[in-house]
Amino acid sequence: MRASSLTLAAALAVGALAHAQPAPLPPDVAEAARAAFAEAQAADDRGDLATAIERYRFVQKIAPHPNVTYNLADVLRRKHDVRGAIREYRAYLEAAPAAPDRVKVEKVLAGLEAIKGDVDVTSDAPDAVIFIDGVRQAGPPPIFLEMAPGAHRFDAITPLSFRSDVELVEPTGKHVARLAPPTRVDGNLVVSGTGWLDRADLTVDGGKDRHRLAARLPVAPGKRTLTITFGACAWSKAVVAPAKGVTYVYLTVAGAPPPPPPRGAPKPAPPPCAKGTFAVKKLAFPPRP
Repeated sequence: MRASSLTLAAALAVGALAHAQPAPLPPDVAEAARAAFAEAQAADDRGDLATAIERYRFVQKIAPHPNVTYNLADVLRRKHDVRGAIREYRAYLEAAPAAPDRVKVEKVLAGLEAIKGDVDVTSDAPDAVIFIDGVRQAGPPPIFLEMAPGAHRFDAITPLSFRSDVELVEPTGKHVARLAPPTRVDGNLVVSGTGWLDRADLTVDGGKDRHRLAARLPVAPGKRTLTITFGACAWSKAVVAPAKGVTYVYLTVAGAPPPPPPRGAPKPAPPPCAKGTFAVKKLAFPPRP
């Protein structure tokens, strides 16, 4: 249910409440805002959503108020501008943290944020094997699929090279993930993982050499112990590095990375480490003609 013009009129009488400004609006500004708000509601009633959006945006500029933001979000949602609606619903909850309809709005927002986006995966390497979030894709690129919103890891492995990118998929968005492996990246072991683990360190058999995650490494064939560390957390896995081909290792860690401590603040106790799950795949490439 949208906010009424009477509710807005009462708010405009004391000022633009979105930023808790105590000073009243100038009379001409308040009158222009009330008139534009009424025009927006009338346009909405007759199904002219484009005009309603334009009028609500005008009110936002001259007299921002949570009621205006809520109505704008509602119209954008019904006009199927999902990302615009998400942005305005978030702004509404930020401007009115104690809103009585907060639970309802959060439920609507969660539904919008869960809508999948369209992703096209392309590569200039026709022999590339593609993994998305550690899952091998059935065929070579181009690959077309729907994906949940959020950051996703795309790995491309060829007989001679490797490329890894983290791509952000937006709700209802159309995204192209272009994977262009360089000419040559040597190694028989590829170690990748959840996107934010880019900042993690990787060691092999407890050695002193530290590598970044999402890397292709040449290691001696045989059983190897991989250790991935991020802050105070560590995950280990024993794998077999092949004499031929590539072993692909992917670490999935749920959730977001732990926030860094504020500057100058006492170092807090480290949070409990999230569980990590490893997936291991052996890749064998056919000989080149």
